[in-house]
Amino acid sequence: MRKAGYELLLCQDPANMCFHFQSGVWLHDFGAAVSKPSVVSDMGGERLCDVDRGLVVD
Repeated sequence: MRKAGYELLLCQDPANMCFHFQSGVWLHDFGAAVSKPSVVSDMGGERLCDVDRGLVVD
């Protein structure tokens, strides 16, 4: 719900935008999360980290 007179601006310039996606589950005594920062430019998208995307169970 928006206030009267409020303008919602989602994207002024579609190039050079950064996004940080985080998914996770947090329980009473345990939690886990996955984070992925990315940038979108006029040349396409790229990840901002170079970490192995495999699953590690310890």
